[in-house]
Amino acid sequence: MPLQHVETLRKKWPLAHRAAGYAILSLSLVLSMSGYWFFLSKTAYTHANVFHMHSLKGLGPILRWPTFELTLWVIAPFYWLTIYKTAVTARARNFAQHRKWAVLHTICASFISVERVTLSLLYGIGYALSFLPQEKVHEFFGVGHAVQDMAEAELGVFAFANTLSHAVILSWLAFECGRAGYLDSVKGYLSSGVNDAAVAKKVQ
Repeated sequence: MPLQHVETLRKKWPLAHRAAGYAILSLSLVLSMSGYWFFLSKTAYTHANVFHMHSLKGLGPILRWPTFELTLWVIAPFYWLTIYKTAVTARARNFAQHRKWAVLHTICASFISVERVTLSLLYGIGYALSFLPQEKVHEFFGVGHAVQDMAEAELGVFAFANTLSHAVILSWLAFECGRAGYLDSVKGYLSSGVNDAAVAKKVQ
């Protein structure tokens, strides 16, 4: 997918770019539909209550995050919309808009790849914690020793990987929007507000 964004390759092999584009979008659609089928068939590794908020008692009552399932349902409309708009703008030969939607789809489609990284990071932290006294670790995170308690904590950590992925994806999206100039008006508004406040302070 990243090679689709290389301009020199697009210009040198336009037919290959088009064929690869349709193949990627088709596979993206099939992959997403098969993934969400796990939720519809109740076979996904997630909390039974989709709106449950995970927490680790030792980290305080404020830090809470949604279930694995809910985090993926949140991104679904944007994922499918970017597939549709990327294909439609390409067929309409509106290449300026096509490139924008293709970038957005790449960002959305990278969610699971990012989740693999965040999950590996959390597994690494868990492995490091395994060298500490078990009692201290359980006490710090507020996790009981019963199988049900540890299973609940494991579900929470699994879901937390997706929450971290959302943070990464949104940061990437903000970077791309800023680079494209979409945030210039917001930056101008904020800077003008700061300047007005500074002028008012000087007058006082």
